[in-house]
Amino acid sequence: MSQKEIAAYILQLSPMEKQILNIAKTHLETSFSLVKSIGFQEWQAEQAQAQAQVQAEQAQAQAEQAQAQAEQTQAQAEQAASMPPAPPSSKT
Repeated sequence: MSQKEIAAYILQLSPMEKQILNIAKTHLETSFSLVKSIGFQEWQAEQAQAQAQVQAEQAQAQAEQAQAQAEQTQAQAEQAASMPPAPPSSKT
């Protein structure tokens, strides 16, 4: 667990949740582990799910872009194939 991740979790807590966290730390002392708490684990799972969703959306956008490029290339190839051949150039 990174300190950055723990700090992000604490920052998103409401004032009441922060107070509860401080009480838990005070009462449980060394037996308290933030990273083992249900709230942190649920938050972490939500973060992972949100990140996976973003990655899936990015992959979908890339696939759509690749499909559009393929269709554009195919349209250009069809247009080039339908054009009459150029007359031979004369060298005089």
